[in-house]
Amino acid sequence: MEDELSMSKSTFLDLRRKKRDKNNPSILDSFPKVQDKPEPAKPKTAGDKLKKCPSCDGSKKIEGLFRSFECAVCEGTGYDLSDHVNIIKYQQQCMDWAKTRITALQVELRNARMTDEERELLKASSVRKFYEGCNRKD
Repeated sequence: MEDELSMSKSTFLDLRRKKRDKNNPSILDSFPKVQDKPEPAKPKTAGDKLKKCPSCDGSKKIEGLFRSFECAVCEGTGYDLSDHVNIIKYQQQCMDWAKTRITALQVELRNARMTDEERELLKASSVRKFYEGCNRKD
């Protein structure tokens, strides 16, 4: 009986939610559509790029008699740290990807906050400021 009651409540709430959404359009529909830009290529996963630790076999722990300990060979990372150059290259790829992604998200956020008119005014004032110190005679 309780299952039927809870099921009917959830069904009723779903129907009510669908009706509400149908009658009231989302505010997101009023914003201009953002062009889908391809995301920057993600670096390969660490598992593909780096070798597993030979001591813990990538589990990050060494099982003791009464408890488990962090692996001392890999410092608890699960990866073989003997090839320092490979680790640095992988970290650099991750940082480059993250910087590119953050910059793209900042641009999207800035564009979402402004109207087209505000963007045009900002462009015009930026150009004016750039040429402000020149001795141009137009």
